[in-house]
Amino acid sequence: MVPRHQVLPRHLVATRWSPQQGRPWSHRLLLAGAFTDLVSPGHVLYLLETLPHRAEPMQLLVRVDLRTGTVGYARRLVPVSGTVPIVVSRSGVWLLGWAWLSLNLERAGPLTLYRFDPQTLRLISRRTVGPGGCCQWATLTGWTGGRLWLSVGAAVRLIRPVPWTVLQTVRIRSGQVQWLSFSPDLRRVYLAVARTEDGRVPPLQERTLPGWRLLHAGTVASDLNIGPISAADAGLWMTAGGGTTGQIQLFSADLSHVRLVLGAGELARGPEEKHFFTFDNGARAAVLPGATWLTAQNALACLQPDTGRVLAEQPGDQARGPIITMNPVTVNTDVYGLSAGGLIQLRPPAACQR
Repeated sequence: MVPRHQVLPRHLVATRWSPQQGRPWSHRLLLAGAFTDLVSPGHVLYLLETLPHRAEPMQLLVRVDLRTGTVGYARRLVPVSGTVPIVVSRSGVWLLGWAWLSLNLERAGPLTLYRFDPQTLRLISRRTVGPGGCCQWATLTGWTGGRLWLSVGAAVRLIRPVPWTVLQTVRIRSGQVQWLSFSPDLRRVYLAVARTEDGRVPPLQERTLPGWRLLHAGTVASDLNIGPISAADAGLWMTAGGGTTGQIQLFSADLSHVRLVLGAGELARGPEEKHFFTFDNGARAAVLPGATWLTAQNALACLQPDTGRVLAEQPGDQARGPIITMNPVTVNTDVYGLSAGGLIQLRPPAACQR
């Protein structure tokens, strides 16, 4: 439960626009806090907030109504995995996390699917969907008709959560699914699969829907770790990291070759491969309607989703970082995202509003 002494703001308190309102890249802080995820079904935002001064890695579900400016909070804290997003469907707000057996990380309980009421954020139900422990990759993705794709290890299941029904099960041979991304037309799914010891499983896969037949496979350099992936109509964006640096790669739709590398620095093959100085492992590329948004420690840019052509960019302050660091969403013509200070509202240039 949320501690009674915890003081949480109930309304948005916006700071002044910086630079002045109406100028390209005008932005303002709406809600201060340490947030890890953001999703937007219409004019309502749902966020995950990490509360300070807590020994266990608990997070709090937050609801922001942009029309009224009101902020609501769930009463129950959830031990949520940091790599799994919020999913909102007509049956509820869904989170995937662990059920701690104790405050000791080695005693994490089973993987659990939590369901909250979209209006009141009351915890409606929770269901065990996987084993306990730390070493199984798990993802949760929304789908049409209120259904969800739930991936745990090598198994991917299409579920109807209310009443609970497993509609389809797909098993990925000799690999664990790290990330899932569906093409905008919902006819293909892309997978990032954890490497196996024998190295035989292709780390990137394109499959048909609904049958999940393997169409194409792609490779990634052995010294790079695969981060989040995001599919466009004619390409796949992937975050790759190695050591303390990262890069964004744009693959062709059939995964046959890398069309563009951003953040490549000295590896850039031409001026179109802008390095934006250098990326850390927090770089992200998210395909949203009309543009791909690139966020990194020292860059914020919108790009053409299928080619990677830079439409507009706002280099970040090298000391303070960019306006938005992760998880952008679009509501009308504005962009909302997370920064080190909290929830940010951004008015991007017209080139980004396509």
